[in-house]
Amino acid sequence: MRSVADAHPSGAQPPTPEWDVMINEGRTFITPYPWLSLFPGIAFFLTEAALNLSGDGLRDAVYPRWRGEH
Repeated sequence: MRSVADAHPSGAQPPTPEWDVMINEGRTFITPYPWLSLFPGIAFFLTEAALNLSGDGLRDAVYPRWRGEH
């Protein structure tokens, strides 16, 4: 009997680039080609920082009394 996970795969399929996979595969070539991990890492960091700041701004707009009470 097949499981539901086998019948309905989740996540990106192999030809689709993912930042975590790109960073991990770049570790092998970190000395001669540091940009293979550096650029996906920077993109990941900037995206996460933007999402965090957007979430903080949205929270402050929706709940103005919580401002500064972290």
